[in-house]
Amino acid sequence: MNLSCHSLGDKRFSPLFCRLEAFGTIRSIKEHYQLTKRFQGKPAPMSWQEAEDWHKQGIACVGFELPNGLWLPPDTKRVDDLAVQFYIALWLKYLRLHPELIAIASEYDEFEDIFQGNFQFSQADIIRQAVRDGLDSFKPMCESFLDRCRHFIARDLLKMERGIIAHQVNLKGKMGAGLALQIRRRYPAVWEQYRRDYQQIQLGQVQLVPVSQSLYVANLAAQTDYGIDRRQTDYDALARCLAELADFSRQLHLTPYLPHGLGCGLAGGDWRIVCGLILRHCPQAVVCRL
Repeated sequence: MNLSCHSLGDKRFSPLFCRLEAFGTIRSIKEHYQLTKRFQGKPAPMSWQEAEDWHKQGIACVGFELPNGLWLPPDTKRVDDLAVQFYIALWLKYLRLHPELIAIASEYDEFEDIFQGNFQFSQADIIRQAVRDGLDSFKPMCESFLDRCRHFIARDLLKMERGIIAHQVNLKGKMGAGLALQIRRRYPAVWEQYRRDYQQIQLGQVQLVPVSQSLYVANLAAQTDYGIDRRQTDYDALARCLAELADFSRQLHLTPYLPHGLGCGLAGGDWRIVCGLILRHCPQAVVCRL
């Protein structure tokens, strides 16, 4: 027998009708996946239909922005793509919540999704593997995605008591706005050392300031100037800062904590680019989003 895993078949196995909570919001699997897509020159889609319409119009998908701040690159339809891993992880969570569906699917010999197109691992493939190999077989298939999610959390960066709190600074001796101003007020020693040494700090360097026995603040010198007239964040300098931060983290055996949107607020950076730099140069960092 053939199980039709789509909205025109058995709706219990259709991503349009399978609902679960992810990132604090209850949506269908299809909505969770499609609403995180980001398209060239477009705002975030308001519905899964809008996302699919833009795709049909040939508008390029530039990546996936998850509610926790994690940015995934555009998928190339490979099974090991992070975006495909995200889709698999959604189904894995759903099937764990509904084991009775595996029992139902086990009565079938084959599984189909008439809307699969060139997507390499649709729900039909997932249900087939769940029946034949069990849910644990999906763990290695989405572990890279899940590992990245563990490093993107909702927590107040300034309430950390152990680790390295990192933020971006300029070379002009100014910490007068945004997170830099909050750090200046909360940790006066950081401001004092920065003001004393800023003329000797070079672009791409990290100034590490201890504020307790187990807590440091890292000033990442990744912009020369300040102001909103142009992008101030220097991506090459930020990459060097993140690599140095990773070295400090290993030497001190402390976790580095970064703010979501590092260098992307007043400094004008693109979070899609910065997120990639973090994952490449300081993968042990935890990104905090309030």
